[in-house]
Amino acid sequence: MDQNNIGDKTSDFYDYVWTEYLPRVEGHNRWLKSLIGEDDIRDKVVLDGGCGTGIGAIGFKMLGAKEVMGIDISPGALSTASNLAQELKLDISFQQRDLLNLDLGQRSFDIIYSFGVLHHTGNTRLAFENLLRYLKPGGKFVLALYVKTPLTFLHQGLRKFLLTLPAFTRIPISRLASVTMIGKKKIIRGFDGEGDALDWLYVPHRDHYTPEEIRDWFREHGMEMKLLVPYTGRFKSTSN
Repeated sequence: MDQNNIGDKTSDFYDYVWTEYLPRVEGHNRWLKSLIGEDDIRDKVVLDGGCGTGIGAIGFKMLGAKEVMGIDISPGALSTASNLAQELKLDISFQQRDLLNLDLGQRSFDIIYSFGVLHHTGNTRLAFENLLRYLKPGGKFVLALYVKTPLTFLHQGLRKFLLTLPAFTRIPISRLASVTMIGKKKIIRGFDGEGDALDWLYVPHRDHYTPEEIRDWFREHGMEMKLLVPYTGRFKSTSN
């Protein structure tokens, strides 16, 4: 799949997923508080890189961030995010942006948050570098990517096989997976189980990395990486 095709297919996929399956705000806010800490969020300028439904951006704002921007490639997801922020009477800037061709002008941020996003772009490292340009000196980059394990080839093989099946099978398979797999997740971030399974099983593209690989990316920029969550799924799989 060529790069342009990855972007188009990913945008179309999340146009559907993030308009049909909405995370729970309270659950995600508890996740953010445990991951980063309310004191480290208060009065900060935050960028949510690949904001999807806006649940992360909304959480940062509700936990006291001074200013929050959410960017995403999917117009459907951004519409969901904007509507949710309006319902909650929150002032958040949501903009359509491509992480592989990113221009935010002279903006800079205390916190850049990109949770489970960059591995879907087709060029994770480029997306990482593009976001990092906008981090203030001494700022925090909160990043989650699919972890590479001995089971990765099975995960990828299953996903590629499922993508060959008729589209009408996706919802019942995701519903089943949400009971048998998602229900056993180590950490739930307020996401709907069926939507989470659909995202995991049917996303058009995803790449996997070891924590050591990611640590090297940060080291090249003189930054220290702290592994906050080794994995979020069963068998030490999914995000790190």
